[in-house]
Amino acid sequence: RGVTIAVDAPAPAETDWRVAGEAERLERVFFNLVANALRYATDGETITLRLIAEDAYILASVEDQGPGVSDAIAGALFTRFTRGDDRPGQAGLGLYFCRITVEQWGGQIGYRPAAGGGACFWFRLPKPTGLIV
Repeated sequence: RGVTIAVDAPAPAETDWRVAGEAERLERVFFNLVANALRYATDGETITLRLIAEDAYILASVEDQGPGVSDAIAGALFTRFTRGDDRPGQAGLGLYFCRITVEQWGGQIGYRPAAGGGACFWFRLPKPTGLIV
């Protein structure tokens, strides 16, 4: 569909990107956020995946150039069965799954309007502490 997916990780190449959590579920969190961005993208738009290393956390975001999120549902985005009005066929569980997963691992998740239009969904997960097996 002519959509570009860009990755922005402005940190030294040796940055340790590991976070507390399970790889398979973390992939699902990213999949849900990227799938939502793709659902609303049009030709020529860019979806940017961004990683930022903080002291004890890794901040990840998925930013799109789509229509953004209506004020009517913005406050309920991460609750069960919340869906955008104009895209039928979705159960409204993807962002809920993301929230309960990220919070279970001691992180936070949220939404903000993207600069210049669109949506930015972000989550922050703690870096692992102690012994990693």
